[in-house]
Amino acid sequence: MGRVLVIGLDALSPELVNKWLPDLPNLRALMERGIHGPLQSIVQPVTPAAWTAMLSGRDPGHFGFTDFMSRTGNSYLDFRMVHSRMITVQTLYTLLPQAGRRVMMVGVPITYPPVPISDGVCVSCFMAPSLKKPIVFPPALQAQLLAQTSSPYILDASVDGAEEVDLDSLLWRIKEMDRQRFDMTGYLMQTHPWDLLFMVAMGTDRVGHYFMRFLDPDHCQYVPNSRYCDAIREHYRYCDKRLGELMQVAGPDTVIMVVSDHGMQRLDGKVNINDWLIENNYLYLNEAVDRPTPLSKAAVDWSRTRAWARGFGGQIYLNIRGREAEGCVEPGDAEALMKELIHNFEQVSSLRGYPVRIHAIRRDDIYSGPQAARCPDLFIQINDLHYLTSDLVGHDQLLTPLSAKDLDNGSHAPYGFFAMAGPGVQALGHFAALHLLDVAPTILDLLQVPVPADLVGHPIHLADDVYSEDEEEELVNRLRTLYLE
Repeated sequence: MGRVLVIGLDALSPELVNKWLPDLPNLRALMERGIHGPLQSIVQPVTPAAWTAMLSGRDPGHFGFTDFMSRTGNSYLDFRMVHSRMITVQTLYTLLPQAGRRVMMVGVPITYPPVPISDGVCVSCFMAPSLKKPIVFPPALQAQLLAQTSSPYILDASVDGAEEVDLDSLLWRIKEMDRQRFDMTGYLMQTHPWDLLFMVAMGTDRVGHYFMRFLDPDHCQYVPNSRYCDAIREHYRYCDKRLGELMQVAGPDTVIMVVSDHGMQRLDGKVNINDWLIENNYLYLNEAVDRPTPLSKAAVDWSRTRAWARGFGGQIYLNIRGREAEGCVEPGDAEALMKELIHNFEQVSSLRGYPVRIHAIRRDDIYSGPQAARCPDLFIQINDLHYLTSDLVGHDQLLTPLSAKDLDNGSHAPYGFFAMAGPGVQALGHFAALHLLDVAPTILDLLQVPVPADLVGHPIHLADDVYSEDEEEELVNRLRTLYLE
């Protein structure tokens, strides 16, 4: 039995990888000797839910959150920040130790508080609030690990919305943050026994969010000829260099996997979704507000409100009688309301003169599992996620274009990246139909651990086993007169 090393590069874009492949020799070599392709993410492709889905092999209906915040019961406004103790579904870091495999994780969302892995190691992710509490399991290992990299330790390189940001300092922090994760990973690889080592570097996400306007000529706030035009490419090159170092340490008997939870693209602006719901008589206020205001501070008339939105990812809840405290939608009318909302969303063709295309997705069409009812009833995606949503009410318009003052100018894209090579992985080249839920069953199979029967995905390296002999014979007979003769 070999080992599996997973290098997660959050928001690594398959389009940018292909564009810059000559500059990424280690990633290119991995792709050439194994399997690679775009990796379809979940709806919505938000970091906490996407990585948890990848590690569990299950959609959010099995663990109950779809965003950074998780709804408390069926409350209207009580949402709490997600953390590792909310994850009760089986994951790679529970299944593998049960089978006697040793697991180490570095920076994997969502692992704060640090996950107590049997005979393993966990270094928490960017959602650790500070170093005042342990970020490592076992706790006694924390000082030793922090000593292996630069100081001070950077939990996250994101900024707090200040008007003036030193972009040079921000770039340094992004690179330093990833340097620390790569340093720790290399140290653990050489000093601790492991069968799966799964690390995630967040810098590829942060550099995309803050520097996309300098790269994409189609960006509404594009800055031509900027000295930051190569910021994203240079960070991809840095991560490729560190990937090569870890590949050398891992050796030829290790399967190497590079994955991302979603891609990265330009952000065009936000649709003020709750204002749209107000204008279309789905959400009611007892008193109007004259400035952007959170729902928690607005006088919402829940007794008449039929639908409201939460989060930046177009997540909509119906106000169903018997489920919500002041539900006014009869359970038997929920389906008709859902169809009405979907129809009305998909009729929108422009807002404030900007062309808009809204795709509405029912929860029940994409989620299964015992906690699906905790998730939003409906999701919307606007212009393929180039527009996000604001859940504040009181805007003077239904669409707010991105401005030059907005620091975050990148949006998550629905496809991430996947590449894998090593023992047991054939050089099958480009795959067009990979899904994020395929990652966990692939790792389990490579480490010779039975794949739970209820996982939706399939081991990627067993692609030749898609059809059994009987199934292939049946298809040949069915298609022979049309296409095969």
